[in-house]
Amino acid sequence: MKPHLFLNNPRGEKNKFNVGRNIDEPETIILKNPQSYRPQKNKLTDSLRRFNIQRQSRIDHRTLKVPTHLEYIRIHFFVVFNNTEPHKTRSTFQNKFGLLPVAYYQFNQSVLFTITDETKFQIFIQLLNDFIASRDIVQPQNTKYSIITLIYDLEFLTTSKLLETAPRKDIIISFVRKEDYISNAFTQIYKSLIDYLRGIKKNDDSVDYATDAITTIEIKNISAADLKTIAENYDIIYKIQSLRAPTIKTNNFNIPELTWDFSVVAPNNRVIIGVLDNGVRPIRPIKNILIDLQLDITNKIKPNALSANLPHGTIVSTLAALGLDYFNPEKKTFQADAYILPIKILNASTGYFNLYDIKNAIITAIYNGVRIFNLSVCGPSKMYNSSVSEYAYILDQLSYEHDILIFIATGNLDYDDIDAMQANIPKGKNATLHSYPNHFYNPHKSSVYHVCEASNICTPGESFNNITVGAIADNMIAGSETGLTPFKELPAVYTLKSHIDYSQLINGTSFAPKQTNQNINKPDIVMPGGDLLDPDYGMQVPGFGNAADFYVKEAGTSFASPLAANLAAKIVNLYPALNMQSVKALILNNAEKLLSPDFLDNLIEEIKEESSLVKFRKKYSVLTPNEKRMINAHLKSETLYKKLTGFGMPQITKTLYSDSKSVTVVIQDSIKVEFHKVINVNIPDYLLKYDKPSYILSMKATLCYKFMPTWNNQLGYNPLHISFNFTKSISKDNPNETSAIISDSKHPFYDSLTHEGATPEEKAKAKKAALGIKTNLESWSEDFFPPATKPFSNTQQLDINIKKEEIRKVDNQISVVVRCTYKRDLDKKTIESLMQSIHEFSIVLNICEKPNTTLSDYDLYDELVACNDLDIITILDADAENEIEV
Repeated sequence: MKPHLFLNNPRGEKNKFNVGRNIDEPETIILKNPQSYRPQKNKLTDSLRRFNIQRQSRIDHRTLKVPTHLEYIRIHFFVVFNNTEPHKTRSTFQNKFGLLPVAYYQFNQSVLFTITDETKFQIFIQLLNDFIASRDIVQPQNTKYSIITLIYDLEFLTTSKLLETAPRKDIIISFVRKEDYISNAFTQIYKSLIDYLRGIKKNDDSVDYATDAITTIEIKNISAADLKTIAENYDIIYKIQSLRAPTIKTNNFNIPELTWDFSVVAPNNRVIIGVLDNGVRPIRPIKNILIDLQLDITNKIKPNALSANLPHGTIVSTLAALGLDYFNPEKKTFQADAYILPIKILNASTGYFNLYDIKNAIITAIYNGVRIFNLSVCGPSKMYNSSVSEYAYILDQLSYEHDILIFIATGNLDYDDIDAMQANIPKGKNATLHSYPNHFYNPHKSSVYHVCEASNICTPGESFNNITVGAIADNMIAGSETGLTPFKELPAVYTLKSHIDYSQLINGTSFAPKQTNQNINKPDIVMPGGDLLDPDYGMQVPGFGNAADFYVKEAGTSFASPLAANLAAKIVNLYPALNMQSVKALILNNAEKLLSPDFLDNLIEEIKEESSLVKFRKKYSVLTPNEKRMINAHLKSETLYKKLTGFGMPQITKTLYSDSKSVTVVIQDSIKVEFHKVINVNIPDYLLKYDKPSYILSMKATLCYKFMPTWNNQLGYNPLHISFNFTKSISKDNPNETSAIISDSKHPFYDSLTHEGATPEEKAKAKKAALGIKTNLESWSEDFFPPATKPFSNTQQLDINIKKEEIRKVDNQISVVVRCTYKRDLDKKTIESLMQSIHEFSIVLNICEKPNTTLSDYDLYDELVACNDLDIITILDADAENEIEV
């Protein structure tokens, strides 16, 4: 085993980025029979009538003297709301109609506007009426009201809409964006709201609140009457909700087993994992690795993070400290990989998340040296394609600001629901839907026990900057069988999938390719979690040590997540110089799918047939090729498998160490927006001695970067695009020149590649051939275009197999090219911050030599060190006791 390496080869960069590609992407307006607009006109007629009634009703129900008021209209569009031609909807709605966008969702096809100018707003209302009143023989294109054809529906933001989720006494209020045009009004209303809450608290000190004064305010013990008054009077609110946490319950798996037969030795490092859970009881095996800072948000008067009603947090802590080693039955004494800092965020009887208390507890832990956290207690499952939650937003913000990494369980499909589904199968009802793996996904089927939306990840598992963990069915007991899951390597029956589904409709329309990004996916990885429903299929984990529970049998993503957190602790222990996005990239780059996705083939074929009948009213077999492409676009076994398992399960040894034929190098660097950066990698000469035409070298790389999330903008939540590619080093040993050539499609270098008068297509083809390691340049890790409608992912992966002749073609030098751009369609302050910041990124690159006898005497690790500037990571920032022997 050999330590991983830092790549320090010279960098080259160029301040150039062509974000437009010289392609105009206008808003799509389909010319159709004028009569076909009649249903849309009728819909808008009804909506406009309700809007006027509800608007007056809200005015009539105001009961407090608030300094000023704002009014909101929610408009649902057929297209993404942005500033592209021909309508320039953003500018038109703001400048001509007096409508300022303050919240975006439904991938920015639904927008909440505040009415900033009543006179201009009446122009919008008049155009609505003109479109509605237009004759059904008149084509609306090229009319003054043509922009109205982009609108699917509209509604007034009513008090009843704010309160429709029937929030309980502990609630979270989400604010609209504090845009410049309403900044003064926002501030006045916000101060008035705080004064009102102070008055309530003065009369009832059980009421409390916390806020960042920008995005949300969390209120505890608020009465229904006071909440209604707040909703009716304070016009900076667009959503009120309760973030309910599932109660940790005792299940059928608890069985007695012998007694504790292992002990835990404290780690020889200062790595600490913060465990956000229901408390950690100091049972004998882990007592000496617990660090108690009395972080207990459930009882601020008498905090006790070392008390717990149920063993959930205690189990999670044990697995986080020991990892997969814990399941070695031969081992009786373990050295922990990390200390555990308990952060008690709920009791067994507590059912609500207190977001700002959780945030403050995490910050306290950070100030005490914690960089790794585990969160196995989740909120409700997410609706398809819903926006990032307030909870995930806070966690992403913390990870960006403090360089931490939070491991979040996907959550579990409810055990009682699974039990009911299984009991229903023998009755011959919904047998297909309720059977594995069909229950994971079928948008066309449902039962009284199950809809596939219930199999979506739970809040805050959609967090971008952190790692979300699902579970495979392995219970880590040798020779044991599985229960409801056919094989141990498959996603467990209870694990949850990504909530992003591009086959769904938005405002009655399908996703366009320019709106999709397959890199956006959760979970990131899977780890063992056991199986259901018999206790024998669960994982044997430590209980409290009472007469009946020295050990218990449990299953769930709650126990997969801390196993991943433990792996991060191992990495930080070995390589303390790594930042946490490098740790994330290292884990993801060494994750592998354990089985083929073909176990999903029958399900996918069934859904294709159902989708064909729903969309085209005919069987899939008789669809035209174009119709089949529309059905097949997002229905693939590989796609669903990725939604369940992410990149797969990390291979522990490869994650931690390199060897003589498989070398991992880490790039920790930064880039500015509108820049390209080039980092060269030199390939050893000895590989040219390979005597076969097949590939000899494989390269697999994962890019991770953190970002400051954008509030209330689903498409712009991640405003920063960074992507990478492998290319030929155009100007060998001159990365500055290579970056200048790659970043500029009009660079003189390309003139010699084609004849005079060559078409743009011919020039593009010649460019790809010149840059490519293979015949042509491979795709980038992520396509940024068009930036106005494409969501960005901060986790990307590429791999390439390289033949001997291709090594010769690139003259033994490959360039890793990184590029950076940003969302233009954002507020001025966010854009200024993006432009002025230097954006850190991490790339983990594994270079692996294909097993062969021809070159068996050579050591790839040593040869790479000899021809590149590489440093052993550990030496840079570690005490001698933590170093690995080379």
